[in-house]
Amino acid sequence: MNILITNNLEKELSSLDVDIIKHISGTYSTKEIVDMFRNFFYNKMIIDVTAIDGNNDIRNYQSLVEGLDADKLILFLPEGSDYCKANFLSNLISIGIYNFTTNLEGIKYLLKKSNSYSDVSHIQKLGGTNAESTNEAVTVSQSTTMEQVVQDTTIVYGIRNATDHAGATTLTYMMVKELSKIYGTDKVLGLEIDKSDFKYFKQKNLLSTTANNARQAIGQSGAKYVIIDLNKSTDSSMCNVIIYLIEPSIVRLNKMIDRNKLVLEKLKNKMVILNKSLLSNKDVNDLEYESGLKIFYNIPPLNDRKNNEIIVDFLGRINLIQKPNDGDKKIFGLFRR
Repeated sequence: MNILITNNLEKELSSLDVDIIKHISGTYSTKEIVDMFRNFFYNKMIIDVTAIDGNNDIRNYQSLVEGLDADKLILFLPEGSDYCKANFLSNLISIGIYNFTTNLEGIKYLLKKSNSYSDVSHIQKLGGTNAESTNEAVTVSQSTTMEQVVQDTTIVYGIRNATDHAGATTLTYMMVKELSKIYGTDKVLGLEIDKSDFKYFKQKNLLSTTANNARQAIGQSGAKYVIIDLNKSTDSSMCNVIIYLIEPSIVRLNKMIDRNKLVLEKLKNKMVILNKSLLSNKDVNDLEYESGLKIFYNIPPLNDRKNNEIIVDFLGRINLIQKPNDGDKKIFGLFRR
């Protein structure tokens, strides 16, 4: 059974032929929605975005994800509206909302099979295309397309340590180093928030800043590709994608869970990367089964003094660079895509 929340798009949704256990109509804050349905049993929640008070503010969608299971949310978007633009969709993807559509067939599809990050990751890439617009239709489900207006925007990836000392600072450095070889140092920027470890790498496009000055630093840099070591900053709204790093040792994992009993639930449907990991493919499969997480990539301990093909492959997998098709050749650490 499903929940239906409608407002301006109620007429379109009235002909939706699915089982509805609860239907409410009007405008609601995300807090009201969470409070109403936090302990309510349902299959999926179909939300007309015009029913969300403050629906242009990505922070309101973030509060939905924090209070409800993002995998159960389906956003119904007005076709041809600003909600269908690449920048807005990229922000939704960055906080873990992958299920969105502009038509009833799309809703029916998403009721049967939720999207994963790999299903919508191309929208992140499209959102950074250097063009004023495109007539290309972006597929968001097998039966659903929406027209994208592509703008020349800065592509920002944030990296956050989920376990202590998971290596966000060094990974940011290695990603920036490889990206700089491809795009040039003037087009790539690495930022660290409220910390000053970057000075030890002695690389000119690595900057230390504060949470309050991060947006200004990005704007002044003129960089097209930005990688941010978020550290403990709670504001990640400037990021198109957030990567969560886990060092999968028993001690690190147990400390993470002991500190926050709900952490695994919050990491579901996020882009989770294992870093400094010695786990085999079987170990990763076991970890996924035990934790309920989907591991996007597994990075072994690396020498940050050398060029790393694993980092290059990783950048290709997250759509920051174009890589030639290597056929069946696989580099250690590659998992579901």
